[in-house]
Amino acid sequence: MTSTNLRTTSLVIVTILCLLILCILLTSCSNKKVAFNSSVEAFGFAGATTGALLIKYDTQVSNLQSSYVISNEQQQYVNTLDKYISVFDSVVGENAIVSNKTAIDENDYNFAITTTVTDLNGNKNFITMKLFEIKEDNTPVLETDNDDINSSFNGTMSYADKEYTISGSKTFDNGNMQTLFTTYIDDANYVTCVQDNSTRTATYSVYKNNALIDSIMIGYKFDNNELTLALNTTNNGNQITYQLEREGNQLKVTYEDSSQNGVIYCTVSNDGTQITYTFDDNTSITKITQ
Repeated sequence: MTSTNLRTTSLVIVTILCLLILCILLTSCSNKKVAFNSSVEAFGFAGATTGALLIKYDTQVSNLQSSYVISNEQQQYVNTLDKYISVFDSVVGENAIVSNKTAIDENDYNFAITTTVTDLNGNKNFITMKLFEIKEDNTPVLETDNDDINSSFNGTMSYADKEYTISGSKTFDNGNMQTLFTTYIDDANYVTCVQDNSTRTATYSVYKNNALIDSIMIGYKFDNNELTLALNTTNNGNQITYQLEREGNQLKVTYEDSSQNGVIYCTVSNDGTQITYTFDDNTSITKITQ
């Protein structure tokens, strides 16, 4: 065989190997869950987090007790985390949140979504939504309909022994799902969650007496079934990013701003009355709730 033929044969072999490797990588990636696979998962996540936000704003907190002397910067990081940890700690992690949708035959509803969330200590809480979902032509959505259709709904949600009114919609643009989910205490007090599955972001707006009192945006991603969140905030012009992931029975929060970065580990007492934030220099601060 001539050298030219050898080079040609080698090139063909290398090309085939590259194609095989690319196919393996694409297959591997296609099997990985990287975003919410369905509107059921998106609405389950939105229901769990908007419900937790409403409860958070109804909960009275006593104080923060420092186990050691912490810096002003550490205090700022904790102040932000303390606002939102109770909202997101039960949905972060591998299969920490699981939602299922079933058809039901009731006068005011045609579907139910049941969502299970698992807190840092392994305790499970259950959320039940009942909704009447309709298509753009105002006909009811059927169990046999595909998920990738535009629709809207109204209904109720049972969360932590309380019942809320809910409404929402889902739309598809070039295959990308966008959802709107609102949880109401009443017409003047509610939380909206707008999700964009293409950018993997969710934006929350909290209204009290029809006035916007808080707004946050998070990014979400999956590593297979493990959900991690990124929270971006601004404090006195300083932009801070928090990445939330679960490690065993604690929440690992990696924070970064223009001047420094570090890790905060968050643990919750078994009775849920204390949350402890421990920095990577072993300084800590404890929140005591009433």
